[in-house]
Amino acid sequence: MLQRLDKHRSILRHESVCFVPSVSAVAIRNIDQHKDLYTNVYDLDSEESEVDEFTCSSDTTTHTAVTQELGQWLLDQLLHSLTY
Repeated sequence: MLQRLDKHRSILRHESVCFVPSVSAVAIRNIDQHKDLYTNVYDLDSEESEVDEFTCSSDTTTHTAVTQELGQWLLDQLLHSLTY
């Protein structure tokens, strides 16, 4: 929603969205430059992230939303850890 305060200023609000960039969510290496925010996390070497395994939702969702896709991935990870 874009609201005009006057002819020189605007406020951009996303009242129902809490966005976390993927690079932050999977804790990739130092993000030193703006372009680093657009890094494809699936193309990184595993040493560049602080997590062992991750997946990202195939759809844009609210922060911490557990979709069927993400829930299934989590259950698969738990099952895999029990068998090894």
